[in-house]
Amino acid sequence: SGFIAHHIVLQLLNQGYFVRATARGTKVEGLRKALMEKYDPGSFEVCDVPDIASGDFTEILKGNIQYIIHTAAPVPGRADFETALRTAVQGSLNILEQGYKAGIRKVVVTTSIAAFPFNGPFGVNDFHPITKEEAAAGGEWGTYVAEKTFADKAILEFKRAHPDLDVTSIAPNWVYGPLAPGFEHVIPEPNYSAISTDGYIYGLLDKNVGNFPPTAGYVDVRDTARAHVLALTSRPSSEVGDKRYAIVSSQPWIWKDVLAYLAKERPELQHRLFDADKAPDLPPFLESEVFQDVLEEVVGLKVDSHVSWQSTILDTVDRLVEVENAWKAKGYDVRVPSAPPVQF
Repeated sequence: SGFIAHHIVLQLLNQGYFVRATARGTKVEGLRKALMEKYDPGSFEVCDVPDIASGDFTEILKGNIQYIIHTAAPVPGRADFETALRTAVQGSLNILEQGYKAGIRKVVVTTSIAAFPFNGPFGVNDFHPITKEEAAAGGEWGTYVAEKTFADKAILEFKRAHPDLDVTSIAPNWVYGPLAPGFEHVIPEPNYSAISTDGYIYGLLDKNVGNFPPTAGYVDVRDTARAHVLALTSRPSSEVGDKRYAIVSSQPWIWKDVLAYLAKERPELQHRLFDADKAPDLPPFLESEVFQDVLEEVVGLKVDSHVSWQSTILDTVDRLVEVENAWKAKGYDVRVPSAPPVQF
């Protein structure tokens, strides 16, 4: 039911896969309602998984389940350091172990470009050098880098101990893009952490906010989801070796240009927009060429098929306004948060 996962579910259903999705608590019924608006109830199931780190997935993995796509991980700020680290590492190992026991040999995992060294290199065996001690003292961002890095190492170690297991790890940069259709069912009332890194886009819609990430580079959520779905039928590890790929859009993302384009294409929002002249001049993310060719060759995500940055910003803002209006229609006081989605 998360930002990326919801899009993955939709793309799988659109391609005719049967999907057994997981969520927690009230989100189970919310996701079920969202999917039933468009899809045959027989094409999917939604199951409750209260704790991925220690949960029993025996029933969930029964039947003709061929693949696992594991996207769950604590978002920065939603859990303390030890809980976040345990959930990321033990949650990954728990689903790998139970999936392997159930006979599933194809797994796709969502990780993050933050698990690689800053500015690369981005090879399979390249990891951020952060230590547990540094992470514990590094606030929300240190926690996030650690959970992704240590989980990646644990996943790779497990895969290498089980040579017949095929694992593809997809590591996106900052993910922007429209909230999935039906988001309003999953998150029926204001919950700004649920919009994830789209919080940076939402911050553009208040002239007094304008939060920005510290680094450039992004990838559209729809391209991120597409990489996961393509990875299900990607070339096997036995042929290409271990598969851990960073993904960054081939499109430029310059905040000043984004704001200027948004003002031009959505003039009704001009009175709300953050001043483009105050937007940071972050250097473009030029390292993308290093790994995109490999991702295209092995997974099949073509560089020239990436969603344009213009579509990303307009589609994202349009959906944020739709969700904002849906919350307001229920009587909620909806305001753009002054705090950024990730604390550094």
